[in-house]
Amino acid sequence: MNGRRLYEEIGGVNERYLQQAATYRVKRRAVSWRMALIAAALVLVGSILVGTLALSIGVGVIGGMILEELVPPTNDQPPQSEAPIYSIAEMEDFMAQRQQGIIPLAKEKVPLFNQDAQLIWTDGVSGDYYRVSLTRDECNGILYLMQKEQKDIGEHSEQPSYQIWISLGDGTVISPYLKVNAGNTGHGELFDYDPEVELSEQMIKQIIRCVES
Repeated sequence: MNGRRLYEEIGGVNERYLQQAATYRVKRRAVSWRMALIAAALVLVGSILVGTLALSIGVGVIGGMILEELVPPTNDQPPQSEAPIYSIAEMEDFMAQRQQGIIPLAKEKVPLFNQDAQLIWTDGVSGDYYRVSLTRDECNGILYLMQKEQKDIGEHSEQPSYQIWISLGDGTVISPYLKVNAGNTGHGELFDYDPEVELSEQMIKQIIRCVES
């Protein structure tokens, strides 16, 4: 039974009250409908936002996984190239190659008073001696390395096949294979010796540079 039939049945109800009640119900329905639409719209927007966020996170994770496969982690540094470590045998190979273009000299013919610093060597087999001129910087580099801490040669050390001397040009002769002292200094002659110290890697490199230049 609607409101109008109820009014007709019981009577005595003011028409104005009935109209207000009807109007109130209509407005109430309208407001409820609009609220439902707004709520539905909010739910839809929320779903879209959540879906977008989830998609973004998913894409980010997948993208990150792809990048991790393509790009190594930043904390993994690329391998550093190591400087070549020369041995005494390699140094002597450089000398053997260089002496092919040098006129060999007899021991007594090697000039030691020519005012030029020289690197002199012999293989100890042929009896031939070879020499190359040294610049002041090259000579000073060898002298500096000789004055640094030297390591005694031992039975497990790499044994040289060549004898090497440095001539300072005023008759003074020294060898990088000997300890630095007055007893190991020659004057006007290339003296024989037994190696006392190992050549450091820096010394080997310095001698190679002198032979190559």
